[in-house]
Amino acid sequence: MADTKKPETNENGASGLESFSKVAQIPIVECTINKASEMYSKLKGASETVNSVLTTAENTVRNAAQSAQPVTSKLEGPIKKVDSVLCSGIDFVEEKIPAIKLPPGELAQKTKEALNTNVVEPAMKGMSAIGEYGKQTVASLAGYSNNNGKSPSSNPESK
Repeated sequence: MADTKKPETNENGASGLESFSKVAQIPIVECTINKASEMYSKLKGASETVNSVLTTAENTVRNAAQSAQPVTSKLEGPIKKVDSVLCSGIDFVEEKIPAIKLPPGELAQKTKEALNTNVVEPAMKGMSAIGEYGKQTVASLAGYSNNNGKSPSSNPESK
């Protein structure tokens, strides 16, 4: 007799892949999902026509997922292996880039600070140095032209 066990699903009926859950728990992703969900709810409530169209689309996707159930059941082993590899990749990224776990506002602030410290401030220092060099060059050329083409150091009046 064939195993008729249904795969795990979350509250939305989506396949219970651990990698999806891990990605959805990353604060910036979680925030994005919540905002998109809010917008979707508002859009769905905008009018009866929109509600009807979106409900039909939801039902169509749900029916397609149920129709694909026999195929996904046969591929459960390979899918779990891919899910495991994805989870390892997510863990690696979280380990190497701890900032990914920060709330969106804090992540934005830290990104700004890092850009200022590592890009903007060095660029400003470089531009300032170039400006200073330009001033010195202009002053030197002005002194040269005031001495009728003679070096300012060879002018007896400048001594």
